[in-house]
Order: sequence, then structure tokens, then C-alpha cells
Amino acid sequence: MKPIVRGRSVAVRGCRFAIGCLLLILLPAVCVGSNIVGRVMNRSRNQPSGGDDVVLYNVDRTMHEMARTKSSRDGSFRFDTSENFAYLIAVFHQKVSYHTKTLRDSKPLEIPVYDSVQSLGGLRNESNTFFLQPGTGTLNVIEFFVISNQSNPPRTLVGTKTFDFQLPQGAVLNATAIQPPGTLPLRVSATHCGRRNHYCLTYPIRPGTTRLRVVYRVKQPVSSWITLPQRHVGESVALMIPESLQLETKTAGILDRRGTQNGLAMYATTGALTDGSFAFRFTDGGAHTETWASLLSPSLQSRLAQASVLQSVQDRTQSPPGSVLTKKVLITLLTGLALMAMLAVGGNLYAHKSCRGANR
Repeated sequence: MKPIVRGRSVAVRGCRFAIGCLLLILLPAVCVGSNIVGRVMNRSRNQPSGGDDVVLYNVDRTMHEMARTKSSRDGSFRFDTSENFAYLIAVFHQKVSYHTKTLRDSKPLEIPVYDSVQSLGGLRNESNTFFLQPGTGTLNVIEFFVISNQSNPPRTLVGTKTFDFQLPQGAVLNATAIQPPGTLPLRVSATHCGRRNHYCLTYPIRPGTTRLRVVYRVKQPVSSWITLPQRHVGESVALMIPESLQLETKTAGILDRRGTQNGLAMYATTGALTDGSFAFRFTDGGAHTETWASLLSPSLQSRLAQASVLQSVQDRTQSPPGSVLTKKVLITLLTGLALMAMLAVGGNLYAHKSCRGANR
């Protein structure tokens, strides 16, 4: 009878434990596939929504359609998969898309959709924020609108004019992007409608808070008076400019300086505007070469970068989903892969060390 070597037995158990831990770490990531199930709920009626197109998108370096189905009468849907991957689900209800964030697990989903209407109460533009930078003979502007859809019951506004805005006199529109509730921004087109410098959007305004970014430039000396259009009546307005400049307004006391943040001086209206006479100019009319990127802190740069033109799932009537992977998704994927690699290397080293001890 061979003697029992306790040290060897402990080492073997340690080896098996390390290998088991490594398998538990790696198997869910590379071996296990799962079914994706969920339900589509019409939150305008508080009932399941049947007959809607439900699309599964694989989110990798590109985003492409993997499978498609329809929600059943009780709103349920199911995708059978044999892989583990980052994905999102989009539901098309009355020609408007509603989609999840990027997911990796297989927990049951509930995706809300809303009835579409051509006119809607409870929609208002809550505030406007201007990022202003003077140039030589021009004023560069990034303007953010915060649009609130508090309709009751909640519904989505659709049509040829879901939101409109007017630029100052002499402005040239460069780009527009919109950020629906709970998603990242995507590029949209604004078309001329009616008056000069008046633009309209056809993009659906879903329940919740939607943010619109408009980039334009005003071709006139920065020392000239800039008058905000009539649309700002009844709204709160904030201006952010390089700290080296000073603002002057035609109406005394209408703006209040709120301090400095990230190299930008912040001004805000002391109350809601009561007429369309809000005009301002820079008291220093010289050319300034500072850029926003050089003035902003990394955290604010990141927030502004998130409002850059990014593609997401768009309405069926528009182009198919874009193939650009958002920075947030890419960072998440790379971080996850790096963590898995570190765990795998650590597990292998521990298993190798324990197994080597068992063989001694």
C-alpha cells in the first residue's frame, strides 16, 4: 500500500480548484449561449403590444441585424441564440423605433412603446444653453435645446414638424444631432420651413427628455449685437463663453453671471424671457484663438464628445442602423476583454503553480 502524501493531495485539490475557477470565469463568456426573451408593452394604453417588428442587433465593431420576429398577442418575443455577445433589441411600433441599451445578459426584457400622434399637448422646450466662441468675423455657436414630452397618457409626437427652431440673423447651419430619452445622440436633418433661418425637424419626440444639438456660425463681427429669435420667450437661457471675454446686454439686468466652470464663464437669464428683445454682444471685439477643447476639463470634454454625431437605430423610414460603434460601447467591450484576459492569465498562473506543486 502506497503511503498517502498529504502535501500532494492538497496541491492536487488546489490545482483542481484553480482550474474550476478559471472555467467558471471563461465558460460564460465563450461557451454559454442563452435565449433572449422579453415583452413589448404599450405604455400609452398600459397593455401588451402585439404585431410589432422586433429586431435583434449584434453590437461589435459594427452593428448589424442578426434576427427579426414579431411580438405575439401578449407582447412576448423570443430569440434563440447559441452565442454570447453584446446586443440591443429594437421594436418598431407605428413606424417609430424604441430600443434598449447595449446588453450582455439574458434577463427578461420589457420594452415600452407609445402610440404616435400628429399633435400633442405637454410638449415644451425647457431650456437653451449656448456655447459661444468668437472668431475672425464670425461667431461659432453650439446650442443645446432640452425638450420635455410630459404628455398624459404618454405618446410620441410624429409628423413633418415635430420641433422647430430659428437661428439668429446671418447664421449658417452646420449640423444637427438629437438625443432621444435614454440613448446616445444621432445625426438628423433639419429643413427650411417658412421664415428665413427657420428650421423644422421630422424626428419623433418620444415621452421623456430629448436633447437637440445645433451647430452654426454667425457671419458678422463679434462686436455687433446678436439678437436671439422670438422662440426664447418664456424659456430659460444660459450662455457659456471663454472667461477672457465680457458680455453686454441691451436690457440691463437680464443676465446674471453664475461663476466659472472649466475655463468658461457662465451667464444665465434672471427669469423667463418676456419678449423677443434679448440681445447681447462681446465688449471685447478682438479675435480669440482659444478653442473649446483647450478650455474644457477632460470631464466636460467627455460630456461634449458624447453629444457628437453618433449613429444609432433610426426609424424604419430612414437609413438602416449605422455601423459606427459608439465610444462608450467600445470602451466597455475593451475593458471587459482586458478584465477577462487578466483573470485568465491570473488563473492560469495559479493553476500552473498549484499543478507544479502537485507533481513535486
